[in-house]
Amino acid sequence: MFDPDYPPASAEIESAPLRAQFNALFDLIQERAHGIPGVNTLELTPDAEYSQAQQQEVVATLNALITALKGS
Repeated sequence: MFDPDYPPASAEIESAPLRAQFNALFDLIQERAHGIPGVNTLELTPDAEYSQAQQQEVVATLNALITALKGS
């Protein structure tokens, strides 16, 4: 489990606990990155101009992604 308070100030560094910290942090990042099931890909193709509805879809999807990444 990741401990944001490890290592304490002025502590000697030991490899095993530090390695465990990095592995726990990696696991948290992986869980967060793959835990966004509510955000779907956009069904848009590149175009010279976009309608207001298409622009709103991009904004809504981006907002959903930001909210999901924040864990809100």
